[in-house]
Amino acid sequence: MSKATEVKQRNYLEALLTSSNKTEACKKAHISRTTANRYENDPDFKKAYTELQRQAMEYTGNKLRSLTSHAVDTLAGVLDDPDASPSDKTRAAKIILDAGFHVQETQDILQRLDNLESEVANE
Repeated sequence: MSKATEVKQRNYLEALLTSSNKTEACKKAHISRTTANRYENDPDFKKAYTELQRQAMEYTGNKLRSLTSHAVDTLAGVLDDPDASPSDKTRAAKIILDAGFHVQETQDILQRLDNLESEVANE
């Protein structure tokens, strides 16, 4: 593969991650849809695209986790704010309770999965 093709593929990969659709990505990368289809059928391109998607989702997950404590502090601030309306306090409380139940449910499921994996490994 030529260096120019590698650059075009890299540009298209980046465009795919930042565009809302394939047509927009092709325009950003300055390639035709035919070329895009050819790239997408290439196993190495598919692998690179999958890896970039994984990295993007990992970054997003890390960013969300880093903002979680700030979000909880904000909700707690609404609950503690004497000037907050009862409606705002109720919404904040509901969000906190829903999130707490979801976290507990997820932890329970993960524990059950760990137990099942241990049982299967011991068979």
